[in-house]
Amino acid sequence: MVVVGRAHLEIGYGGADLIVIEVRRGRTMPDKPGDEKKLEIAKEELRIVRKFLRRNNLDEMCAVLQQIGDDVHGAKVIAGMHPVPADQKTAIPFQNVGWDSDGYFNNQEPTRLTVPTGFAGRYFVQIAIRWHNPEEASGSPDIGEIRESYFYAFASQNGRPHAIGVDARSTANKVGHVATGTTQHFTFDLSLSVSDFVELNLWQDFFDPVRADAVLELRRVGT
Repeated sequence: MVVVGRAHLEIGYGGADLIVIEVRRGRTMPDKPGDEKKLEIAKEELRIVRKFLRRNNLDEMCAVLQQIGDDVHGAKVIAGMHPVPADQKTAIPFQNVGWDSDGYFNNQEPTRLTVPTGFAGRYFVQIAIRWHNPEEASGSPDIGEIRESYFYAFASQNGRPHAIGVDARSTANKVGHVATGTTQHFTFDLSLSVSDFVELNLWQDFFDPVRADAVLELRRVGT
């Protein structure tokens, strides 16, 4: 194949091959239809690489990427099909860990994400809940029944019985025809000290019980 210039640029993360740049050059004339266009594309690839190298300090970029990677602290935990009794606040225990940088989760206290020593700071919290339709349960109400029901979720701090703040709770969803897979999502940020912990609490008044999936993620975003 006739090539005037060919450039290959990879920016990875970690290891000795963090950045690989490959440039091959040669000179010849196109010998068949379409080669001229390929030559122009190859020239453009080389131009882009040169521009990138001029405008970026690669050593500095690598240092920034490594620093960001080392500074991600927090955890993500997941609960599946947990029964939530009617008219009763329930702190959700988590069974699965999506990721945990520094031991925020302890399976001896499965409802909590606790800030470990050295990681006090500002945290971003993300919560997602999916309520399962109980229509298959024995004695459950007809799914088509019109009924005013509420599904409520909130995050609490250090075992307190109320939400951390007005943004640390979902809308108390009012449901007429109970929808399959009613979902709730909310995010907020807060400051936490060492040994502070966050829990997810659910409440519903539709049926006893309604099962729910839940995800709680805590990510440190500042000191």
